[in-house]
Amino acid sequence: ICGEESALIESCEGKRGTPRLKPPYPIQQGYLGKPTAVNNVEPFAAASRVTAEGAEWFRSMGTADSAGTRLL
Repeated sequence: ICGEESALIESCEGKRGTPRLKPPYPIQQGYLGKPTAVNNVEPFAAASRVTAEGAEWFRSMGTADSAGTRLL
């Protein structure tokens, strides 16, 4: 499991999944030396559902004190 973004990039490049020294950061020099944005897919999945179902649907998932679920 590569929980750190540069370790994930190392693994995708076929190397051992250990974190890289920074800087440079992945946004500057990441996968195969190219600028790379690394994001968790969960917020994107939630945002697409909120867009499709609406804000009220999202708020209905939480409690009165904490509407919705964790988004970002």
